[in-house]
Amino acid sequence: MTFLEGLHRVLIVLTLAMAGYIGYGRLVPDKKFSLKRFVLVGVLSLLLIWTTWYVGTLVNQ
Repeated sequence: MTFLEGLHRVLIVLTLAMAGYIGYGRLVPDKKFSLKRFVLVGVLSLLLIWTTWYVGTLVNQ
């Protein structure tokens, strides 16, 4: 396994963990809605998904 393949697998796991965090936050609304946190999690999710896709394209070349 190359470095990029390992990085790709780690990014996939992090993306799934972020999705779980978002889903858990919706199921258990223990905190007030925070626009700052909502935007931060959204931007981090999009960045993580894009990075995972980009590294995946590098692995599959």
